[in-house]
Parts: sequence; structure tokens; C-alpha cells
Amino acid sequence: VLLQNWRPTELGPRFISTFTETYRVMAGLRGNFGGWEWEGAIANSSNLTTDEESNRISKTLLQAELAKSTPDAINPFGGPNANTQAQWDRVRISSLNRGRTTLTTGDLRISNNNAFELWAGPVGIAAGVEWRRESYLEDRDPRLDGTIIFNTANVSGRSDVVGVSPTNDSSASRNAYAAFAEALVPLIEGNDGWFYNKLNLQMAVRAEHFDDLKASAVKPKIALSWFPVRAFNLRAAYSEGFRVPNMVQ
Repeated sequence: VLLQNWRPTELGPRFISTFTETYRVMAGLRGNFGGWEWEGAIANSSNLTTDEESNRISKTLLQAELAKSTPDAINPFGGPNANTQAQWDRVRISSLNRGRTTLTTGDLRISNNNAFELWAGPVGIAAGVEWRRESYLEDRDPRLDGTIIFNTANVSGRSDVVGVSPTNDSSASRNAYAAFAEALVPLIEGNDGWFYNKLNLQMAVRAEHFDDLKASAVKPKIALSWFPVRAFNLRAAYSEGFRVPNMVQ
């Protein structure tokens, strides 16, 4: 006998409860040294999410019930209210999944609005280094991750929960290291007249390395900013970027 698309309504609706805990702590210092401003910080944040879905049916427990020949066995052909709640409690389960993500960062930055003088005014410089560690852990219910297996006849048989596909536990982590530098260079000094005519050049570069990918990226940015009058700015820029696959990808 093959049963398809059977969902006993007397089992009741499915309920999903989600509980999330989040925290973030950070500490930093800043100061001045020889005309340079500096600041550094470390931070750690984490998110823990627990999902519990109730009123699910275990394939293993249901198979055992259907195999009974005693009067208290579950009867799938009796229609609504043919089985008691005590009978359904013998196959009723809850599915519990947990996930945690963590991010730890550290950075150090220096800057000077007047690092040195050029013909059109002082040159501003900023630079810094950063470190990030990302990690995640997904802990699926034992009836979904292959710990409790219904059968090995096909892929869906690895799940012991009716109507839910199997999902393996997973985890990953990565360290990312970055360095950047930026300079603001005045090319034409503005005057006091109506025609202000101030021109600035911005140059920047950023490099990052990802230890899980064993790959690095170096990307530039350059921009020109022209003020023909004080209240009007024309800007042109060129920059390059990159996108790193997330840890699940």
C-alpha cells in the first residue's frame, strides 16, 4: 500500500518558534602623535538563532505504528478523528535547528590633514590596516543531518521527518587582512573671488587577502573635485571593486 499526499489534520497546525540572541562588544583607543591622529579598536559580535518546528511526524515512528497489528495502531484509512491524540503523540516530534555567526575585527588608522605642503595647499593623508575573522556554524536536527536515518534507498530517505528534505550540518571560517591608503591633493588653490576655481585630486588604494580562498585583491580609486564657485561642485571618479563569495558559497 502506497500513501501519497496524506496529512492528518487532527495532528494540528505546525508551529515554528524562533529565538535569537545577539551581542556586540567593542573597545578602542585614539590619540595624537607628532601631528598625526591615530585610533584603533577591536570588536566582537555574535548571533545565535534557534528554530523549533513542532507537530512534525517521524518517518521511523510512523512506519512502526503502521506495521502494528494491534487495535491501538494508527489507522490511516479511518478519516478525521479516527485516531486519538495519544496515538498521534507516539509519532509526533519537534525539529530543532541552531545557527551561529561570529565576527571579530581589529583595525588601526592614522591620518594627517596637513602631512606636507604643495603649491596649492596642504596634502591630507590617511592609512590603516584591518583584520576580520568571520565564522558560522549550522547545527541541523539529528533527524535531518543524517544522524537518524529513515532509509538509504534515496536522498530523501536520509531525512526522518515527513515532508522535510535532509540537510547536513555545516561550518566555515575565514580571516581577511586589509591595508589601505588615501591622499587628498590640492591642485588649484581657491581664491576669494566669485569664481572660486578650486581643484582637488583624491587617490586611494585598498588591498585585501582572504586565507580561505588563498586569494588577494588590490583595487584603486581616483577622483577629481572642482569647485567653480563655492556652492557648486563637479566631480569625476574612477574606481574598481570586487565581491568575495560568502562562506556558504
